[in-house]
Amino acid sequence: MARARLLLSRAPTESRLTLASTLENACQRLAEESFDAVLLDLTLPGISGLDALTSVLPLCAPAPVIVLTGVGPGMASQALRRGAADYLEKGTLTADALERSLRYSIDRAAARRAYDAATWRSRRLVWRAPIGIFRADRRGVLLDVNPALEAIAGVATGEELLGRTLPIRMADGSGRPDLSRLEVLDAVNVVVERADGFEAACSLSAHLVPDDDRDDEMVWEGFLVDRSMQHAMENRIAEAERLRALGEFSAGVAHDLNNTLQIIRAASEILRPGLVETDYEPEYETLAEATERASRMVSKILTYCGRAGLDRVPLRPDELLRRMEPGLRVMVPEGVRFAVDVETDWSVVGDVSAIEQLVQNLVVNAFLSTQAGGVDVSLRPSPASGDGERDELLLEVRDTGCGIPESIRNTIFDPFMTTRGGEGTGLGLSVVKGVVEHHGGWIEVDSEVGVGTLFRVGLPRA
Repeated sequence: MARARLLLSRAPTESRLTLASTLENACQRLAEESFDAVLLDLTLPGISGLDALTSVLPLCAPAPVIVLTGVGPGMASQALRRGAADYLEKGTLTADALERSLRYSIDRAAARRAYDAATWRSRRLVWRAPIGIFRADRRGVLLDVNPALEAIAGVATGEELLGRTLPIRMADGSGRPDLSRLEVLDAVNVVVERADGFEAACSLSAHLVPDDDRDDEMVWEGFLVDRSMQHAMENRIAEAERLRALGEFSAGVAHDLNNTLQIIRAASEILRPGLVETDYEPEYETLAEATERASRMVSKILTYCGRAGLDRVPLRPDELLRRMEPGLRVMVPEGVRFAVDVETDWSVVGDVSAIEQLVQNLVVNAFLSTQAGGVDVSLRPSPASGDGERDELLLEVRDTGCGIPESIRNTIFDPFMTTRGGEGTGLGLSVVKGVVEHHGGWIEVDSEVGVGTLFRVGLPRA
């Protein structure tokens, strides 16, 4: 090592050499300081050369280790296999050779660090990518996957996928693609068969590339882009556009029909005196009742479509509920209990007819869903009132009916959505939601199949 110091002093490049005479001292210095390179004499006293190399390598990283040996090329080759960057024979060592080895080892170590950093950045990019990325053998058996592909496939870890064929089939119904016969896949529409039994619509792009480990083999490197969210968004946009167009059409028809009903109502009122106490009086009553029902239906359509103007006046929901109670009791199914509980006299600002329609639609729905048990209506202050939140009235309609299946619970407020087949219009709850929104309130539903349903409506206090 003294010879190495002498040679370094003659080298054209300025350098500083720290000397450690024992392995213990060397390990201590390496733990305390960082170095550009380490020269290790394999003839250190008290330990074999290769064992010394094994001891210092973990402490040197990322600095390269150059071994100095006088034993011969056999020992040097073993040192290289164990991780040494280079070796120099002490008997033929020159200043130029030492400087050249140091430059080579330091530059090579720097290049390796840059490569490792770039590899890590690339790996991190792949790992965090929002699209599924994979490597598979020629037949499509997965060799490596990223977390996004795990999520698409519905598995907890990639280990569940490795060694298995990519779980896809063609979206056009032609079955599973035979990857062993293909060379490129460019934005092919496929269906991923998830582990949880569901399916995901995806776009698959992949290319065959040489295997890094086996030059004579080809592997697939590809991407899976989950189109399910995009398709769902496209479907929602299309549905919204369809409903908008349907709403405009319905509003136009309802407006014209309302004008016609006004003519019929006015004409029937003119004819009424001449029909009272005659054989035609029952027919007149039937006509008047049918006209009123049609008028209410038109009012619902106009309210939903936003064409009906709503009043904004102070009103007392408790008085409104008590006024409606006798009429609601007439509609109670046989064998069903009906109770109304009013605990507040707070007012709201709104439209009387709209609030009446809201209550009637919820209560009638509860009646139609309940064959036994009861329907309970309550009006009280919201529990949040007085706690720094705005004061609200809470209207609750609870039934012990059949309940709403979870599969359709998110669609019950959609227009024309009905669970009663041809018996329902599908407008009742959508009108309720429209009225609630017009009054700046909120509505939510809790339901359990076979147990019953609870609708909660919050309306701001006047």
